Amino acid sequence: MFVLGLIPRPTFDGKHTEYIVECIYQGIFLALLTFFIRRKVFNYAIKFSNKPITFGKLIKVSAFSHFYLAPLVFAISAVWTLFLTFINQIGFSISLERQELLLLLEDNPPSAWAVPIIFTAVAIAPACEELIFRGGIYRFLRGKTSPIFATLLTGAIFALLHWNWSAFLPLFFLSIFLTHLYEREGSLHVPIIVHGLLNANSIVLALLPD
Repeated sequence: MFVLGLIPRPTFDGKHTEYIVECIYQGIFLALLTFFIRRKVFNYAIKFSNKPITFGKLIKVSAFSHFYLAPLVFAISAVWTLFLTFINQIGFSISLERQELLLLLEDNPPSAWAVPIIFTAVAIAPACEELIFRGGIYRFLRGKTSPIFATLLTGAIFALLHWNWSAFLPLFFLSIFLTHLYEREGSLHVPIIVHGLLNANSIVLALLPD
């Protein structure tokens, strides 16, 4: 995500403040990951389950989870958008802008500049976010509170730190499900792969012609 914040926009329109704030946010995100690694808040070798997950099961569980999670996230997103639209109609002002990556891909034809952005969204961002939220924040909270409270609080932090109200509820639900997968399978590999597949879904939909 930090890489995404530093990639120049092909349609850069002079919004220097927004661009600088985003880069600072992505930098903080990367710094937080580095802090967790140095303090050994999480350890990839530590698992909730004593039985290691095999490669075959990893692929099977990730693919199956992705295929039934994707339509649920889409449905929740649609309902949440309708709710926010209603809120705006009765006098409140809440931005319904889609996430910046999707806007970039929708407004510009695919070209060489899109390759590092897509790679970041599908591979780098899911790995970094899962290491921080599931491997770091959730595991820390789980050691201090109940698993349910740790799951909900991690979900709220995950959704809020994306700074996009139109995606808050879908991201909150996604975080809860990814945490459930982590808890059930005892490995961060599963939520990382599922997260990456869902991001790939969003990119494919953004690139489809109208």
